[in-house]
Amino acid sequence: MSPHPERPYTVDDLTVNKKALVKFVERQIGKWPSSEKKFSSSKHTVSDIRRVLLDPGNGFTTNLPPVSSPHPPKQGGGSQTEPQEHGSIAPPSPPPPPHNGANEASCYHFAVSVINLRVYIEDIRISPAQRTVAILSLNVSRKENGSPVVFGRDFLAALQKSNGAIEIPSTGPGSVRLSFPDPEDNEWKVPFIRITHGPTLVATFDPETIEIAQDYRFKLQIDNVPFASNQSNASVSSDLAPTAEALQGEVSATSELHSTPANSNPETDLAVQFLRKELATRDGYSSFADNRGKFMSNAVIAADWRFAVDFTKQYNRIKSPVKINKESIYTALGVGSTWLSQAHKATQLIDKHKADAAVTTELAKDEVTGSGALYEFLVNYDKANSTQG
Repeated sequence: MSPHPERPYTVDDLTVNKKALVKFVERQIGKWPSSEKKFSSSKHTVSDIRRVLLDPGNGFTTNLPPVSSPHPPKQGGGSQTEPQEHGSIAPPSPPPPPHNGANEASCYHFAVSVINLRVYIEDIRISPAQRTVAILSLNVSRKENGSPVVFGRDFLAALQKSNGAIEIPSTGPGSVRLSFPDPEDNEWKVPFIRITHGPTLVATFDPETIEIAQDYRFKLQIDNVPFASNQSNASVSSDLAPTAEALQGEVSATSELHSTPANSNPETDLAVQFLRKELATRDGYSSFADNRGKFMSNAVIAADWRFAVDFTKQYNRIKSPVKINKESIYTALGVGSTWLSQAHKATQLIDKHKADAAVTTELAKDEVTGSGALYEFLVNYDKANSTQG
């Protein structure tokens, strides 16, 4: 049987475990962008790998048959995980099978951007209900109608690093359920993540991807449900195993689901303290810090990108007076690895096309938007206007 023609990856293609994503990259390793740090399966997160594979500017393709989602993101089939003991290494989960009889093209665009999602959290496990607002920086793809789509795993990982992190009981069996209002009737809730706790700690995502509103606002409700032990048909997700790779930033039982911080590294703590002192005396930092989690004009977004990039270039990998790495810089700046990686690429594209009228006009726009829209414009403009050697 002849292979299918090469085509760009879609969101549906990448609802697989990390081992499969690594194989996708290694198949075309020459396309790994120079703007990213050298590819390493242990240092790059699932979110990072998906972002690079989906970015049309990088040119990654596949000859696998198209995988179509049988349902819209709010109703589609999800991925589950079997219970696993802490410290165990889970085998990789198999790729999802193609939808029977589905031959339509994927409903997702290939482009990926980063947005700041404002999440209104209502925790009804306690009385009175606790209400919190958190700003999450997330990778999104878009449906043909422009609606943003995010992975449940990415949502949970970002949530657990925010001020809205979910408190997970450390003893006793049970499940915590995350839901959002049904778009047809807000009085009804749509569950999409279940975290089972007890002897093991497991997150189940159903659906795997969710659609969010164009205004980047999301209402989240947290409640308790009876302990779910019937996992016989579930597949094991390597993303949840507390392995060394998982501790690099994946959704894991020990590092992501518990809202209490993991054991700190004294060397890293010293590095972050040093960097924060340096930031406090740096021109532009007050504005940069105040802008986190806000929608801004393109000029301000570009200025924040450059501030973070310049700071990273100056301090990354210095060894004196303390040893600095990118993880320390992420923490000191208060940004994620995805945001900083896109800041590097966006700044390069701005410098490359700074004389082009279309780019200068876009940067001068007064309307307040998210950084994802400007990043997507720059990537698409570069792709359309770069000369082929």
